[in-house]
Amino acid sequence: MKHGERETRVIAALFEIQDGRCFHCGEPMLRGSAQQRDKKRGWSREHIVPKAQAPGLHGNIVLARPRCNAKRADRLPTVEEVTRAWEILTQVEQRFRAPPPSLRTEFLRTAGFATLGEVWPAR
Repeated sequence: MKHGERETRVIAALFEIQDGRCFHCGEPMLRGSAQQRDKKRGWSREHIVPKAQAPGLHGNIVLARPRCNAKRADRLPTVEEVTRAWEILTQVEQRFRAPPPSLRTEFLRTAGFATLGEVWPAR
């Protein structure tokens, strides 16, 4: 599968897994690339760990409204955001075997957590 095809499938899966809602505010987003640039109702790729903090980190994307994405800017994610992103990325991995677990581990480490236990303490 070519990179562009894979990305299109992963974006569609994210849209479905997130129930068509913005990662940050939970408001519905319009589906389809034509609506992607609609700042109120469109969607954009949101890097959970900002690209400025971790250039080249893969498996680091969810969908968010452009306004919410811009508002967050390059702030590091909160524990709650890392937890929700991990759950979403796990579902993507189950569907497409992407991103590999090593990249999810890198995602956590880059987000400032040494292990998943720091995100989800033992109960």
